Amino acid sequence: MKNDENDEVKLVSLLIKGDKMAFSKLYEHYSPTLLHKLNRLLPDEEHVLEIHQIAFVRLWDMRAKIIPEKGVWSLLHTIARNLTIDYFRQSATDEAVRKALLTQATLYYELDEANDTLEQLSDELSKAIEKLPPSAEKSSCCANSRKEL
Repeated sequence: MKNDENDEVKLVSLLIKGDKMAFSKLYEHYSPTLLHKLNRLLPDEEHVLEIHQIAFVRLWDMRAKIIPEKGVWSLLHTIARNLTIDYFRQSATDEAVRKALLTQATLYYELDEANDTLEQLSDELSKAIEKLPPSAEKSSCCANSRKEL
């Protein structure tokens, strides 16, 4: 596509009318720039391509609202920016949920493990006390231990 503003205005006018060839030319012109910007912002290729695709689909869906003199780049850029912000908001929420679940699971298993250990120690202590001779069982230390169990 030529850098001539008149050509872009014509293509945008055709896009507004639903011309798929005009959309393809605008896509060819703006796609590399948008991909470059998204690659600098997002952590992986999968999300870059997803947001890139959604941005162009939304541009097509919103074509009737485009003002030809303003062109499509500002709208396409705004769409991609909003999608990127949504991605990071969702990622932050997912990360917070992941951390909360991890903390909860860790605490649950640590408490469960502590209870198991306490039960094992109580069982071992009871067995040890039962093995003591009768004279040792009468000592206050062991008698108190047995009563607590």
